Amino acid sequence: MISNRWWKCYILNYNFKMKCVSNCYFTDICYQEVIDLSVQKGSSISIPCGYSSQFTSDKKYLYELSTSTKYSILDDKLRHVFTVTIRNLTDEDTCFLCGVKNRWLMEVSLQVLDAPSLYVDQQSITAVLGGSVTVTCHYAKRSSFKWCKLGSKCISKSGEMDGMEVIISTQWEMANVTLKELKEKHSGWYFCQNGGFQMPVNLTVMREITTAGEFGAEFYIWNSNR
Repeated sequence: MISNRWWKCYILNYNFKMKCVSNCYFTDICYQEVIDLSVQKGSSISIPCGYSSQFTSDKKYLYELSTSTKYSILDDKLRHVFTVTIRNLTDEDTCFLCGVKNRWLMEVSLQVLDAPSLYVDQQSITAVLGGSVTVTCHYAKRSSFKWCKLGSKCISKSGEMDGMEVIISTQWEMANVTLKELKEKHSGWYFCQNGGFQMPVNLTVMREITTAGEFGAEFYIWNSNR
């Protein structure tokens, strides 16, 4: 159950058009990460929510501040990440919290625009074991670009990340990120970061390219307007 103090803080910040949730000064229940997304109106977005291994078998939750019900959740119990997909994005889709059991895990703020500030050609990519793959990130602001692994580190220039070679090539409003010497352990969620926004990218490294299966999860949508 959500405490009244935390709920008041949440609504207050939302009404003043700040982040959905402030830093957790008023509650013992806290999210692990904040993601700010700039997304295109009418499109779909998939958002990863990580959780501790102790919650693998627990139900996953999505709390949202709009009346929309266009969501699906897939639970990767092996990597302890469940993915929320929101379809047909509108101006109402602005603020979400994903959680598990009685804990909120992550806040998601969406800026739905005709022309997003940061996007990728594909949110889901597949690569062959030992091979390489390139992700193209498009952005509108000429600020520093970073390539990050969810729950881990970010890099702003070519280098090594978790045993794979990462080559970052930036040009006008675009960055090409090439991942080399891929291993199965490199499968997971990454994201481009620029101008205060992030865009998640899911990488699957396989011995051979096949059609990926889906892992379903039981979930609930909590709507503040109900």
